[in-house]
Amino acid sequence: RTALFGATFLSIILGVSLAIGDPARFLILNLVTSIVVIISARAIRLRKEVLAVCFKSWLSSILVLYAFVLSERDWWSPLFVTDVFTSLGFLMATAILVMGLLPLLESAFGVLTDMTLMEYLDPGSELLRRFALEVPGTYHHSQLLGALAESCATAIGANGLFCRAAALYHDIGKMVNPPFYTENKRDDDVNVHQLLTPTESAGVIIAHVTDGIAIARKHRLPESFIDIIAEHHGTTLVYYFYRKELDVHGGDPLQVDAEQFRYPGPTPRSKESAIMMLCDSVEAASRSLENKGLEGVQELVERLIADKIREGQMNACQLTFQELEQIKKALVKALVVAHHTRIKYPKKEIL
Repeated sequence: RTALFGATFLSIILGVSLAIGDPARFLILNLVTSIVVIISARAIRLRKEVLAVCFKSWLSSILVLYAFVLSERDWWSPLFVTDVFTSLGFLMATAILVMGLLPLLESAFGVLTDMTLMEYLDPGSELLRRFALEVPGTYHHSQLLGALAESCATAIGANGLFCRAAALYHDIGKMVNPPFYTENKRDDDVNVHQLLTPTESAGVIIAHVTDGIAIARKHRLPESFIDIIAEHHGTTLVYYFYRKELDVHGGDPLQVDAEQFRYPGPTPRSKESAIMMLCDSVEAASRSLENKGLEGVQELVERLIADKIREGQMNACQLTFQELEQIKKALVKALVVAHHTRIKYPKKEIL
């Protein structure tokens, strides 16, 4: 709507103020080509598609220009050829300007377009290549999380592509101490947490958030990605090690400082950030789920989301109860499909 208003306003102002022969012709031509660009540009995800959008706009300008030729009770005009090639030149110049200025405008206004998000999904980038090599388990978790978060965001009309891209970077802080995270351990690896107290172990786990923010700033990731890194655990407890510390003190909560086991936050402040928190906790918990059928997954999703609501983690994210129900349905559907069983193949005999 903003683009249509701007195109209409500029077409009227320029058509009236500039010394041109036919203001009505100028207005109609610009409005038609602008509408074609507005409709076509909604689905752009690659920068080269800007050229395709401008080409579609040029084709529409040819139709409009030829309609004016026919309106003059003629089938051909030398001016028509001139206008066609002039329109092509202006649209190619527009495409070049858009591709050149868009990164600067995104940086200046803090806006991420789908084209930029697709670039952050490139597994060949330096940061993601290191991530996949140094912490392969966490990288695999991030890919699964991206698929879950995208489906949940799409279900409620949030930005699914942003969730998918941000998910790849949400745990990059684990690159600092890979062996401390279970998804990166092999069966024969020593459990390094056995050498630490529960408080020390929790400190290392919590540090992956601040380490992730530091790595993100070093590689100049967008602020919206950094918000996801900071908020995807909110102010929740590292409950496993908190429970172990409670056991050390005989289960007396007065003997344990819970704040030492709590993530620094803040809690999610956007719908996308809340989706990342919910999907992250559900995906991690589903790995140890015994009953991976529909009932088991539904119970897990309901319990974990209810826990987050009860802890106040969803208070600032603006998610409605209706949207939470849609997220639950999307999560259950995606997880059941992800954990589907396969038939057992008979052992192949060599004939």
